[in-house]
Amino acid sequence: MRLPRRTVAVATHRGPHDDLDLTYAAIGSFTARHGLRARDLVEETYLVGPRDTDDPDRWRTLVAWLVTPSDQGDASRDREPFGPSERFQERTSGRTRE
Repeated sequence: MRLPRRTVAVATHRGPHDDLDLTYAAIGSFTARHGLRARDLVEETYLVGPRDTDDPDRWRTLVAWLVTPSDQGDASRDREPFGPSERFQERTSGRTRE
């Protein structure tokens, strides 16, 4: 099977799902800063969750948004939007996440 090439913006949410929306906001900010826009596909992968541990601080959720270059005339479209060494951090509920 051959699948089409896709670009996704991905973040790992650490902790309870109550503030998962903050991870979505961080991905949204990241994509906007890099001349990308989110498409319809969003995927959550529960790496560690309630089925694995009763301790919400140990939960890990991978959040992935399918993205495409923005239609706006943004100069950032002419360069690689992000590289393997680029990281973003978010601060939520007193915890710093990478």
